[in-house]
Amino acid sequence: AGASAQSTEASAQAAEASGQTAKETTSGFELQHTYTADCPLCKQNLEKYITDKLEEFQQEYPEMYAFAGEDNVREFIRMSLEKGKKHNLDADREINAIRIMMLYLGSGFDEDPMYPWARLKTFPSKDYTEENPDSWIFINNLYATFYGFFQKAVGNDFTYLPKAGKNEMDINFRDIAELRTDAQILQMLAATYPERYALVPEEALVGPVLQAAEEMAAAHNMTQQGGKALCAGLILYYGTSVDSNPCYS
Repeated sequence: AGASAQSTEASAQAAEASGQTAKETTSGFELQHTYTADCPLCKQNLEKYITDKLEEFQQEYPEMYAFAGEDNVREFIRMSLEKGKKHNLDADREINAIRIMMLYLGSGFDEDPMYPWARLKTFPSKDYTEENPDSWIFINNLYATFYGFFQKAVGNDFTYLPKAGKNEMDINFRDIAELRTDAQILQMLAATYPERYALVPEEALVGPVLQAAEEMAAAHNMTQQGGKALCAGLILYYGTSVDSNPCYS
């Protein structure tokens, strides 16, 4: 699952066009980009680009790849390209950063009320020969903020994740079925994964998160408060877009 993935995404293959290759190391994740005369989405065959990224994903996240399947991972990669292109964050290293944040925060991270700091900006078309355009400076800073969040959520050497997993396994489903109030649901979330819970704004938890959980439960015919609680747990781990994320289809 995305919350337990422990490897970082491989950097992009160099484009065929000539250019100066620069390697950026940002907050522990390595991103590579070849400065070319144009955007890879324009110069390179799009399906080949997606296939190259699919192979990288399979190498870096074999468990996630096996769980989701090739078609769903391909759709996930396509979503990252579309998100980048929508905001003119479409250089290879910018798309790589977006895709990593999608993997760990959810495919809709940039609109998720749990991450108000993660809103994407739209930039004008850029000269792809420029080494550090405003769009890269922006995504680089956003990526650093993401990595700070990520470190606080998982702990050093991912020590918080096994604890959260154990807490989740220890939950008695009869207790979930007996939940009656939103306050009890939030108390359960805080007890299960306190480190991540503490990073989410309270106004997001008591409002949009619980509302999204209720809507998700109803969509899956889980109308009791226990169903809402289960969906709220999925949202805390994988984002409010969990039910539309191809990796979890």
